[in-house]
Amino acid sequence: MPHVEDGKILIQTTRSLVSIGTEKMILIFRKFNLINKAIQQPDKFKEVINKVKSDGFISTYNTVLNKLDQPIPLGYL
Repeated sequence: MPHVEDGKILIQTTRSLVSIGTEKMILIFRKFNLINKAIQQPDKFKEVINKVKSDGFISTYNTVLNKLDQPIPLGYL
């Protein structure tokens, strides 16, 4: 049985209408550092390189950090 911290509750799931695969992938991805995120998303990395060329490093760096700080909603809409 998992340890439950003070102020938190443990809920036992008996059924789910949502696959946990996508949510788990998102939660794991958020823990990656910038290098691992770039490796996992080569297309996005190319966009960042192009943005550095057009907007400069500092502007791009701030944009990327701002984007990575935004929460990613879990589940399906």
